[in-house]
This record gives sequence, C-alpha cells and structure tokens, in this order.
Amino acid sequence: MKPRRACVQLLVFSLLGLLVVSLVFVGRLAGSLSRPPRIAHAVFLKRVRDASHNIVRVDGLNAAETYLNTVRLNDGPLYVLVTSLRNGSEPDWCELCDVARQPVATAFANAPPSARLLWVQVTEEGWETSKFTLRPDAQLEIRELPTLLRYNGRMVTTLLLAEAFVSDPLLLAGVFATPPTAVPVPRVVDVTTIDEMNAALNAFDGAPLFLYFVSGRYESTGRLWCPHCDRADVPILGYYRAYAPPNATLLRIVVAKTIDQWHDVANPFRTQSAVKLTGLPMLTRLSLSGAGLPQLNEYVEFFEDRDRLRAFFEQNQAPTA
Repeated sequence: MKPRRACVQLLVFSLLGLLVVSLVFVGRLAGSLSRPPRIAHAVFLKRVRDASHNIVRVDGLNAAETYLNTVRLNDGPLYVLVTSLRNGSEPDWCELCDVARQPVATAFANAPPSARLLWVQVTEEGWETSKFTLRPDAQLEIRELPTLLRYNGRMVTTLLLAEAFVSDPLLLAGVFATPPTAVPVPRVVDVTTIDEMNAALNAFDGAPLFLYFVSGRYESTGRLWCPHCDRADVPILGYYRAYAPPNATLLRIVVAKTIDQWHDVANPFRTQSAVKLTGLPMLTRLSLSGAGLPQLNEYVEFFEDRDRLRAFFEQNQAPTA
C-alpha cells in the first residue's frame, strides 16, 4: 500500500494529463470549425483585403468555375480578371497581361467597398489546351488574354475589356468606380428601327451626332452575338462619354436582334441607303461640310488606337504618325 502523499501526487498528475488532452482536443476542434469547407480550401490561393476591397486569386479555369459556383451576388458586384500565370523569373508569356496587372490593381482600389475581384491565372499550356475544349473558358466566353468580365451568376458574364483595353486607366475607372452624376455627359440614345434613325438624321442641326451600329444580344447570356461588337462596346461608349462634347448625341443602333435577322437580305438596315454599312461594329460621325451640308465621316482605324478614337470623338484631326 502506497503512502497517502504518493497517491495524492499521482492523482494530481492524472488530472493534469486529462486537462492537457482536453485542451488539445478543444483547440483542434475549434481550428477545424474555423477552416473553410474542403472545396473552398482547395480553390482559395490567396485572399487579399485592402481598404475593404477583396481580391481572390486562383490558378486555372477549373478553379475559377468552382469558386464562381460558391459566390453570392447579393454580397456585391463580382469582376473576373483572367491573365497569364508567370513562370518564375522568366518573361511573361502574355505581354499584355504583364502590362495590365498594375493598372487593374490601381483602378480596383477605387471600386466600391462591396466590389470583389476574382483574379484567374492560367498557364500557357493550360490556355492553349482550353481552346480546344468546352470547359469553363467556353462557359465564361473568354477569347483573349487578358480579359476583364463582370459575373452575373449561373456562369453568365458580361465582357467589359479585353487585351490592350484592360490596361487603359480611363476605361478601368469607368468599369470599377461609381460614375459622378453631377458632371454633364453626352447623350446615348438606343435605336432599333430605321424610322428612328431617319428621324434623328432629318433633325440634325449641326450639333455633334455619332452613329454607332452594333449587333443585338443573345437572350441566354446577354452578350452581343457579334464578337467584335461585344469586344468594342464598352471601350467605344467609354471614350465617347469621356471625350465627346457635352452637347453631343450618340445613336447606338442595333441592326438585328439575331444573326439570322442580320443575314436576311430584306433587313431594313441592309437595304437602306442613308448610311452605307461596311461591317459591324461601325462608328461614324455626322457633321457639316465647309459648304454647310451634312456629311458622314466613318471611323476606319483600329478601335485599339485610342489616340485616334479620342480625336474622332473630340472632332480634332487624327494625330500624325
């Protein structure tokens, strides 16, 4: 039989051991409860919070699709930026992506606090492979790198900017920031019929008037069925609002709701003679000649040539090379 003191010491050591085991168990339990679900843990690579803005980075289009299936749009607008994934210290295989990274980060810092940005980085091999599959890039309709989209839910997106436009500070500010309402901006008028277009042409009084011909939209996604129109829509309207005179008007003329209607030889916009359509999208300006007569001037440069696009809206001579 052991002395009483030894029994007491043994009892104390036993209780201390049980206490340590309990604390370890509780700590592990609390840690497991605080972790995100397994699927989210696999998707989230890095979450950055800066001035109440949220940027989530993922690698690959499959990870992007997984993340998008978990978000709630009620929490605020969600933007999707798709760029190349750098390979260590080697030169970026997508030069435009390298140029766009800092302008996007700078502009997003001025976005509303509820805005979120999903930054998707893809390898060169993954991007080339995805072109021949019907995977998330097809569902998200990503055709070029870099690309900036707005996510609308259910894998439906709106194309905002692509390629060189993604690094444009003016366009990025318009995409992310809440535009001021007190500043007067030139008008944009939606036109869907020949009669509406002709009425505007007949009422021309010399004030700046632009005619912008575009396609209709897919009912299922809201994207313009003309891919070139879809790509140019935000940049053209952004530069018009920024540089056209305050008294200007732009007629945004939808030539056909569907592709079949556009190819119909009886399409009213194809048969009319007031403005000869050379393709979609098409941008032209109605102004007065030296003799005081109305004349049409079509913008024939690349829309990516932003200096010339700005000059076209400002009604200045295009810069010389």
